[in-house]
Amino acid sequence: MATEDDINILAVIIDTNPVAWARAAERPDKPLHFTKALEQLLVFINAHLALRFDNQLAVIASHFDRSQFLYPPPPDAPPLPDQLKKPANVYKHFKDVDDRVVATLKAMVKEDMPENVTDGATSMIAGSMSLALSYINRIRKASENHSTQSRILIISISPDASAQYIPIMNSIFAAQKQGIHVDVCRFKDPKRLDSSVFLQQAADITQGIYLEPPEPQNLIQYLLVCTFCSEG
Repeated sequence: MATEDDINILAVIIDTNPVAWARAAERPDKPLHFTKALEQLLVFINAHLALRFDNQLAVIASHFDRSQFLYPPPPDAPPLPDQLKKPANVYKHFKDVDDRVVATLKAMVKEDMPENVTDGATSMIAGSMSLALSYINRIRKASENHSTQSRILIISISPDASAQYIPIMNSIFAAQKQGIHVDVCRFKDPKRLDSSVFLQQAADITQGIYLEPPEPQNLIQYLLVCTFCSEG
């Protein structure tokens, strides 16, 4: 059980498959836009950082052709243009995280080759989970004198990819062995039966939460209530 003295390590995996998000934005009843979902996710991330000064965070993009850290930046990454300025009425650490995530996402999208983005594109969840586990293990080793609690939060919108089943299951069992909970927020198309069997297993095996928000526009409410309450 988590206590107030625990350092909380959160690794957020964002499914950035452009095809899946384009389809979600075109839904006639409840359109879901990536930028709106990202705004709410960043609020949730800031809430995690605000809970304790030494809480740790990683944000990973699970793209259609690769997995990539959005935060933290590599040690040799140059500062962003406005990073050296002290923002008014905004906690600087929050702004640094938000700006870095958005800037890295934009740079990643610019590198996409249109001919490589097909209708059958999925998301590299297996590789992203491996990155998340590696990050958590590194932080745990650096915090050996402190008690830690670790979670992986997956924001998913792409269909399962059968080719990734074995590496995903390997990551799930690795997380279970290390006591890392895997929470899943799955944006399901209401007109299709596209729940993620793989990610349901991830949440169940690691004693995490599998959530399919009925009102995706209210993402922040679901994340704050379901995820933070489960840490008690």
